[in-house]
Amino acid sequence: MDEKKIDKDQLMSDLAAYLSEEYMECVADKEELIEQRYKLEEEKERMIRCVQLEKEKRQIRSVFSPLSLDENRMEEVKEPDTGEVEHEIDIISRKERKIQRKCDRLKSYLKGLEENYFVVSGLEELDKGQEEILFVPAFYELADHIREIHPDITVTCEKIERECPVLLTFSFLTGFHQMIKFAIRRVGIRSLNIDLFIEQDRIMLQFVLKPKKQASIQKFKKNRNILEDMLTREFAITRWQENSVVLQAIVES
Repeated sequence: MDEKKIDKDQLMSDLAAYLSEEYMECVADKEELIEQRYKLEEEKERMIRCVQLEKEKRQIRSVFSPLSLDENRMEEVKEPDTGEVEHEIDIISRKERKIQRKCDRLKSYLKGLEENYFVVSGLEELDKGQEEILFVPAFYELADHIREIHPDITVTCEKIERECPVLLTFSFLTGFHQMIKFAIRRVGIRSLNIDLFIEQDRIMLQFVLKPKKQASIQKFKKNRNILEDMLTREFAITRWQENSVVLQAIVES
């Protein structure tokens, strides 16, 4: 292999590493903005709810109070001024859309590199096996890694010895990373059960997460929307209950 070829391979590898790092930074920025938006939406709902409760109190008081109707009307509650909060939500939503467009572009660039350089055009002179990672053995290693770094979480994943040509992709890894990080940091789980259903040209995974006792049911329910915004295309939430959260993922060759 000549020196020019080596330089080109190194350059493309460096470019892929740079794009991957940029993409992960975009994902982190998007996650932060989503959390900010949901906090503001919670504040808006709190303001509206407070006024509604006050109205109910006044209504009850008007029925049992000895004051005249005119005196009770003087105590009418003003509607909440949510304009400032809504303006902040709108600003964050625009930032989200901008970052999402950047994420989409970076994913497109990475996919283009993978399809048009690393797989199609070249590395004919290199061992192609070094560039492609089979999904099944690599995923089992990921599950073992989670067990090691989170010994307080019971991780169950039965290993099936079956050959399958499906490869581990950057997109799946990103979604898996987001799911695990969010489940541990935001939801709080005590166990994770993983089932693999291996077919000839695709793999379906089912993740069953058992949450710890939730301090706020309302916040737990909103966490579903936050996670859905973070997951990649392979993943879908199929169940979101206080005692069980289930996600599925499909990876095709």
